[in-house]
Amino acid sequence: MSPSSRVRWVATESAPLGAIMSALDAGEQAIEQGRVFVNGARASAGTDAVSVGDVVEAFAERAAASSRATILEQRGGIVAAFKPAALPTVPDHRGTASLLHDVAATLSLPPERVHAASRLDVGVSGVVLLGVDAAGNSSLSQAREAGHLRRRYLAIASRSPGDSKGCWRGAIERAGKSRDAETLFDVREVSPRTVGAAGRGDTDVRAALLDLEPRTGRTHQLRIHAARAGAPLLGDRAHGGPTRLVLDSGAIHEIDRIALHAASVELTHMSWRVDAPIPAELRSLWRILGGAELA
Repeated sequence: MSPSSRVRWVATESAPLGAIMSALDAGEQAIEQGRVFVNGARASAGTDAVSVGDVVEAFAERAAASSRATILEQRGGIVAAFKPAALPTVPDHRGTASLLHDVAATLSLPPERVHAASRLDVGVSGVVLLGVDAAGNSSLSQAREAGHLRRRYLAIASRSPGDSKGCWRGAIERAGKSRDAETLFDVREVSPRTVGAAGRGDTDVRAALLDLEPRTGRTHQLRIHAARAGAPLLGDRAHGGPTRLVLDSGAIHEIDRIALHAASVELTHMSWRVDAPIPAELRSLWRILGGAELA
């Protein structure tokens, strides 16, 4: 399969899943990696029986992440872990490689014991809290409901929003439902160098380094709010962010991730804050834009 492809097949006869995968030239390795689904459920083994009419889907393998997740701190049944940008928080259709599985492997726990309190999108890096036992999961759930979970993000926007600080408000729609959302923003710095987005005809544009704090937890909230403010994040193709920059020197710089990083997470009732180191690629991107060294 090509890197972006998916094979879909409707069974016309009963057979073991492994035989079907061989016929599709997908291989049983795809089953082991968690990339095969039967009627929407992840397959577990090549010996699984497939009946007439069952829908078999095999997804392309995700490109290997440059690094694995690491545990930053742990308190009781709660783990704070660093998620690299290329790694999903939880397993998706492209395999079981994920922050959740890395943490489970590090702690020698079955993956079903580990639960993420929130999710960072693929392309976004930073700290995530996970519960690794019943007490930890219960504590995280209570913290969310009571408003004790505080998250702060660092972002690089393609341009500065109209105000230097404030609160973005606007509903986020998901699965046909619209829910209110609020994001605090603060423009920390505007890039000294003028840049343009390749292929967009923009000139005399300066990127902006933002501090963001979600007051609610909606899917893609920070990315959507930044885009609505006219400041889509660099690398965020889905919401209008440029993936290539033309510097004033004429050089073109490719951006291979979303310029968004979960810099810290805090459980205020526990007086526990964990900071995640800023990845080298974001430090480099801000230097290219002429900004000061990120601390």
